Amino acid sequence: MVRIVKPESHLTAKMKTIFDLLGVAIANDPIAIKSLLQKFGITTAEKPSAKELTDKVMAAIEKGNQKFAVALAKLLAGQVIPEGFDHFAGLGGGDMGGGGITVGSDPISAIAGAIGSVANLFGNAQKKKLMKQQASSQTMSTLLAYKAQKEKEVADAAAASQAQAKQMAMIKTIGLLAIAMLVGWFFLRSFNKQTY
Repeated sequence: MVRIVKPESHLTAKMKTIFDLLGVAIANDPIAIKSLLQKFGITTAEKPSAKELTDKVMAAIEKGNQKFAVALAKLLAGQVIPEGFDHFAGLGGGDMGGGGITVGSDPISAIAGAIGSVANLFGNAQKKKLMKQQASSQTMSTLLAYKAQKEKEVADAAAASQAQAKQMAMIKTIGLLAIAMLVGWFFLRSFNKQTY
């Protein structure tokens, strides 16, 4: 029997929510993340991978630049989380917030504050490497789950469309058969009248 021991997570619910939002943002609009990084002088590959974007954002958060935190918060606040995406279920903590982030009327400030608290925790040298790994892992996990759900939604929509097309074909076939039977009945009736 193999026992898997996961290291203790140092990520708070607030931090996990930030990294979950980051994962959704990278999945939804990697170009916006790349542009944000470039705006703050951080270079990326021409077509950066999700892992590269995650690592570069983590490095930028670690620097504690308040302007970067606000710009990232604006980007994260604009993310649309589809219904049924359960990575945010049970994180509660405020009006439309999650993970202890009280959004209220100013979501950007709330998210920027949460990003700032992440930057402060990254500053502790002993936990720095482990926290960055956990943060990256959390972001990538959400990104992959989000992409999988989006792919499932597309597949479900295609299946529903295909089922609807089959149903329409069946209705047309039944309709044509009914018309053929009606024409046949009418023809037989008129033929019978002529023979008498």
